[in-house]
Amino acid sequence: GSCSLVNAHADMAGFESSSPSWPSTLQVVGRGVLRENVDICGQYRFLSVLHGKPAYQQRGSSTVLRYWPPSRRWVIDRGGLRDSAVAVAFAQDLPCSLHPAHSELIWNVWESARQTYVTDMEMVTTVAPGMVTFVGRDQGRSHTEINGSYKLRGVHMGRPFYIHDNGDLIVRYCPQEQRWLISNAEGVGNQCRAFAEAGTTEHPGFPELRWVFCEGPCNAWCVDPMSKMLVAPSKIHVAGRSMHAENARINGTYFLAGVIEGHPAYALPGTCTLIRFSCMTQRWLIDTDALCEPSLGSRLYHFMFRPDLSTPGDRCAAFAESHDADGSQTHPLNLDWFVWDSKQRRHILDLCVLSTTAPKMLRVRGRAHGRENSCINGDYILVGAYCGRPLYHMQEPETFIYYWPPQQSWVISSYVSHGGESIAWALCQQSSEYPGDLCPCWNVYEGSRGSFFPDPALRICDPASAGEDTFTCMDDDWHAPVESSQKQLFSQMQMEQDWQLSVKKGGEPRINSMRLHYGVYGA
Repeated sequence: GSCSLVNAHADMAGFESSSPSWPSTLQVVGRGVLRENVDICGQYRFLSVLHGKPAYQQRGSSTVLRYWPPSRRWVIDRGGLRDSAVAVAFAQDLPCSLHPAHSELIWNVWESARQTYVTDMEMVTTVAPGMVTFVGRDQGRSHTEINGSYKLRGVHMGRPFYIHDNGDLIVRYCPQEQRWLISNAEGVGNQCRAFAEAGTTEHPGFPELRWVFCEGPCNAWCVDPMSKMLVAPSKIHVAGRSMHAENARINGTYFLAGVIEGHPAYALPGTCTLIRFSCMTQRWLIDTDALCEPSLGSRLYHFMFRPDLSTPGDRCAAFAESHDADGSQTHPLNLDWFVWDSKQRRHILDLCVLSTTAPKMLRVRGRAHGRENSCINGDYILVGAYCGRPLYHMQEPETFIYYWPPQQSWVISSYVSHGGESIAWALCQQSSEYPGDLCPCWNVYEGSRGSFFPDPALRICDPASAGEDTFTCMDDDWHAPVESSQKQLFSQMQMEQDWQLSVKKGGEPRINSMRLHYGVYGA
């Protein structure tokens, strides 16, 4: 059974806007991987205000970092946002601090073997980005192994340090020379493979940094203008353009390829297609002829761009207006895409198209077998967008997960309803990118009792990042199940887009409920 959400939601008054003086996100890092309670490390996003100070929720869990006034402590609590002294870790507050993102905080973490809190000098809270990516070092030159992603691991000399995915390289700060260095993991002093003058930068992910390499027969230090370290996702999924429509080729997984006009550019492997920013038009473009030759793979981190990309022009298969008028938006995520239509000879808004870092597949699990609506357990495929957020679909039994803006919730339903009818729902933060991201608890409808009831065991996860088994469509065969969904659901797309446009413009929906037979188009 299912029911409308209108009367099912709890009070949402606690979701307040963050203050400009508080960071919107922070990282908890440094806890040893073999130590108890290492899972409290990760990214935390602003959740609400409690006792006049910000509270943050860990991405993908109910764990909250909040302030506890009676002890003047910052605490990490698995129990969510509540007034309680119970915590898995705590740090005494610093004088006059407004938030917990200070590397000077000394954290104490509970250890069961000792039955007490134990100081962990390696654990820190910081506003540094959780990952940076190095791109652009030509495959024909030395030190190409530097290309790739680096994850935040802690603080060194008062600045963040990062470790390459292969574990062999680190990015660290050298205070004596005031430089960012890329060196071997065991490197000390000023030994490095490349460096950049740090200036006033708080982390190495600024595209204006000029990276210098030792190369040539004379081992001279030379600037490589193509090499950049960026705070940008290493890959982006574009999904939702109907495979029966023109320019369906924009669908796919794009990998970070370099920098054009000061912004990251993403290449679609095996094609000449690139997502790039145009400073002239202040738009993000999907350019299907941007590369000199088809890219060979997803992990090269270097591509041959067409030489005229920086000249005026906005030729593209699709474009999206930047959210920031000054072009300061650093990534092409969560935008409204206009796709070229040859018949109308113009770009047409396609609200089913989505650019996102959300997982290609989500796994719903934990609803006990034998309980009502246990059929929602299973694997769901990213098939497009609904109300500007990812839309997921499971074929058997046909079930959807989508975002419902009026109630600020993710819902699970056997059909997409403009009235928010659902089998299950979870209140979420406005910044929640996909189901399971910052959703503290799911509520499932039980027809025998005529209402929704919390199910703490129900969880939504990304099986790929959790190291679980996934089926083959997670990579090259992603098209197959999506195309199957399209064949089942294709019709009434224009009606749906008209409805979504009315919502975006503040109008009233013309339809109370309509079974989804449309708009689920994949990459």
